[in-house]
Parts: sequence; structure tokens; C-alpha cells
Amino acid sequence: MKEELNSRLKAYDPENSAPASSTARFSPVRNPVLTVALGVLAAAIAGAAAATQSPGIVGLVGVFIGAATGIFLLRHRSILLWLLVLTTPFNEQLALKVGGLNFRPYTLLSVLGVVWIVWLFFTREKSRIKEIAWYYKGTIFLVVLLIISKLATVYTLTVFPPYMTPIFCVKTILFIGLQFAACFVVASFIESPERLQQVIRVWIHIMNLVFFVAFVQLVLANTMGMERLVWHREIIAIGRPYSLFREPDVLGCFYASSIAMLVPLVVANVKFVSRAYLIVTLLAQSFFLMLIVVRAAWIATVVCMMLYTVLMISTHRFRNLMPYLNVVIAAAMLGVVGVATAAPSVAQKIVERFVSVSNPKAESGSAYRIMEMKNQFDLAVHPRTNTGGPMTVIMGYGDFAWSYWAPVVIPEEDFDQNAKKLAKGTVMIDPGFSFFLAVQFDNGLVGLTLYCAFLLALTTHFLRTLRRTRDATRQALLIATFLPVVAVFVCYQFSYDPLYLIVWIMLGIHLATAYYVNRFESGIDEIGNPEPV
Repeated sequence: MKEELNSRLKAYDPENSAPASSTARFSPVRNPVLTVALGVLAAAIAGAAAATQSPGIVGLVGVFIGAATGIFLLRHRSILLWLLVLTTPFNEQLALKVGGLNFRPYTLLSVLGVVWIVWLFFTREKSRIKEIAWYYKGTIFLVVLLIISKLATVYTLTVFPPYMTPIFCVKTILFIGLQFAACFVVASFIESPERLQQVIRVWIHIMNLVFFVAFVQLVLANTMGMERLVWHREIIAIGRPYSLFREPDVLGCFYASSIAMLVPLVVANVKFVSRAYLIVTLLAQSFFLMLIVVRAAWIATVVCMMLYTVLMISTHRFRNLMPYLNVVIAAAMLGVVGVATAAPSVAQKIVERFVSVSNPKAESGSAYRIMEMKNQFDLAVHPRTNTGGPMTVIMGYGDFAWSYWAPVVIPEEDFDQNAKKLAKGTVMIDPGFSFFLAVQFDNGLVGLTLYCAFLLALTTHFLRTLRRTRDATRQALLIATFLPVVAVFVCYQFSYDPLYLIVWIMLGIHLATAYYVNRFESGIDEIGNPEPV
């Protein structure tokens, strides 16, 4: 039996099944110089594209560097994985505009990852990458059907809104497809349980980097008058920072996903991350979650913590959670008293923001979002002949179409006053305020059904895997990598510009976690140390 297990392990060992050049180990912690060099190179290309008056020359240089980098990454796939993970929060800053396209790092990295996975399927090489990709073949098939349905939508439309063209829809679908691809590339390229632990540790470091940037913005805005670093002083006196993201609502969504990951890791007392570091990170993220004053993030956090409690009860580990619940209740009471005493104006703003959740129409921003969703829903289920006809109920209006239709169908006096100031044909950043409604509008009942099937398949697989294992740490890792995805999707229902790529990277980490937990429970991998997954 032992010999059979060792032979199976060897068959799945990438070190024994692939050329040494393609399995070179890389970690941003062990190779800081190379990590910094890659980051500087990417930043230099993005900066040159933004500052130069000769975009053609920059484009040629970019193509040359991109080709050389692509070949290098295909020979060192672990670096490709780390680039995907490390550049995710910086996608806006590293964007490279070429013609009418806005390329971000994940576009090239996703393509290279897919090329590598496809190539493995045409060879006899045994690889963990190929194994994981095949393991999720059913879920990938649903994604492929979804992308095909999106393309079909474009060719069923008979009417397009002003300034929108079919090629715009196709371009948007291409980038959406690459986001899905990034998810499965990350999952497939995590080639060992040890690499999974490294990725989770690095992701926690990314959480702290995001927090640090937001903290610096808040300090500079309130001590040196750098007002552009914060928004909405009318909501909270000290202002709302946005860190590495487009605006404070997105930052709040990130904090909600961070807390959803950290709480299960702290409660389970995992061994591969310093407990003190986890607790300090959780406290920092929780503090800024309150300070950022994002109602969608608050709701997402409450939903995730309620779901976590249910999952702890179902796994018979609720007693492990009780001491932490007592600490949270005591800390919350002390925090309320402390803030009310030290900064009563801040406390008043936060309380007003909490209260507004129960009466969203009382606040202008929420009232506008509700009005816009009503108009979007009306057009989705009651299409006009001059907006595409009845086929749009089944197939939708095309990706990002609401940004073009909104100025047409919303009455002039109700439309966003700031949006009126934009140049004609300028695309607004929000494709709709509610995720599922936006999917129905963009891709119709067909797209919504496929999307729900995709999410249902992921949830079912998570619950089935969670029931299969009895190890506390593995259960914690499954929950800690699944709840952040839930947090983002809850925010999707209330916030118009959520973490469009980060959620797919986090989902990739979760898929890898579920894969390894199932391997452990199947006896394929040796369970020498029951703590790490």
C-alpha cells in the first residue's frame, strides 16, 4: 500500500514530471530583488505610455519586452503565478492604453497561463497544473457556455444605444473571459500545498499594504491638506481614503473580504501564519472597515459572519467561536463608548450611516441607486421596440450596455448631474448597481441562468468538501478562502464598482484549497502533518 501511495505521489510531483526550467521555484520573499525588478519594469512601461508623446515607439518596445517576458514566464510558471497575485491590486495603476484598449497585467498573464495549460493537454507530461485544470472541467465548461452566450447576445441585438458599437461589447467580453481565465490559472498554478500556504501569506501581506496606503492617505489629507487623497468629508469629517482602488466604496469592499478571510484563520489558530500578525491585521482591517463608512461593506461583513457562525455550528466547532464572540461584543461596546467620547462628531456620522441602511431612500446617493435600478429592471423585463425588442429578455442588451442606455431611459431631471457633464459618448464606470440585475440586463435569462449555475456549482463543491474533512485547519482554510468571495458578491448587490479582478484571484485560491483538501481526504497526498493544508 505504501509503495502504491509513493508511486501515485511521484506521478503528481511536478519536480519529477516536468523539465527543471519550467518548475523553477520562486517566492517574492526569497527573491525580493527579482520581485522588485519586475515591478519596476511594469511601472516603467506604464509610466512611459502615460508620459511619452510617441506611443508608437513605446508600443513597439512594449511588444518586444512583452514577447521576451512571455517566453521567460512560460519557462518559469511560478513567477507567472506570483505576478498574477502581486499585480492584482495595482491593475489600474499598471494599465497600458494601446489604441482603444486598456491592457492590464492580468490580460497577458491570463493568456500565457491558458497557453501553458492547453499545451500540457497536448503533451504526455504529467503535471499538477493539468490535474487541477481537469479537476474543474465542469465549472470551466459553464464559463465557456457563459462567454459563448455573451457573444451570441451581440449578434441578436437589433438596436444599439447612442455611441455603443458591437465591437465594444466584444472587447468587454474578451476582458471578462480573461478574468475568468485568471481564476483558473491561479488555481492550476498553485502546484503544491506549500505553495498554497505561501499564496495565502502573501495575500495577507497585500491586505496590509492596502491598509497602509489608506492610512497614509488619511494622515496626509488631515495633516498636510492633501484633499485629493480623501473623498466625502460631508459623510465623515476626516474623509474617506481610497488606497489603491478607484474610490472608497471599492476599498470598503476589500476590507469586508479581508475580514471574512482573517476571522476563520484566527479562530482556527493556523500554524503557517504568525498568530500575532493575524490578530494585528484583523484589528487594523476592522478599524478601517468602520472608518471608511461603506454600508455595502458593513452588510457584507455581517452576512459573512452570520454565515461563518452557521458553518461553525454545522461542523460542530461553535464552542471554539464563543470566546471570540465574547471578546467582539466587549470590544464593540468599549469602541462605541470610546469613539463617542473622543470624537463625538465622527461617532454621529457613523451612527447616521448605520441608520441609513434601514432607510436608504433618505440618503441622496442610495435614493439615486434605487431609482436607477428600478429603471434598469423595467427596461430588462419590459423592453421597448426601439431599445432592442423582446429578444433582449432572453439574451440581454450586451455587456456594459446600461452605461449607454441610462442617459436615454432615465428622465433628464433625474439623471446623475455629474454624469451630464461628461463628454458625449463617454462610458460611465458603473454597469449597474446590482450584480444579478446587471447580468440579467446585459446577458438576459440565458446569461443569468449560466451565471447562477456557475455560482451554485462552486457553492455546492465548497459545502461538499467542507463536510468531507474533519480537520479543523482544513475546514478553516476552506471557509477562509470561500467567505471573501461571498463578501464581494454581497457588495456587488449594493456597490457599483466592486473588486472586478480581485474576486477572481481569491476564487482561484479557494479552488486550489478545495482541490488539496479533497486530495488529502482521498489519501492521494501524504498526511504527515495534519495542520497545514
